Amino acid sequence: MSVLKEGAVGGALNLFFIYKFLRILTTPWESTDAFKLGIVDGKGKILKKHRKLKTIAEKDSYTLMHRLVWKLKRLMEKIPFGKTRLASYGAALWLIKEEKEFHGTDE
Repeated sequence: MSVLKEGAVGGALNLFFIYKFLRILTTPWESTDAFKLGIVDGKGKILKKHRKLKTIAEKDSYTLMHRLVWKLKRLMEKIPFGKTRLASYGAALWLIKEEKEFHGTDE
């Protein structure tokens, strides 16, 4: 019988949350379910507060994770060229990169 190790499960969950975070960050406003349900507009402005949502579909399309990522996305859009799709992909790659220091030798 095989036993799942905590590291494997934790790694899989981390990978899932990173994927979901980046997917939400790089999705245009008009392609989100919240836009289609009238919760946000085309610029990301919130039209309905979370406490005013009634249906399960509305609540699923506007979760705490969505709010976190969308606030970050709206902040990024305030910088020059931040509204472009390329900028959102660049920001996503910058967020997941690892810091590598190179001091001129391989040792």
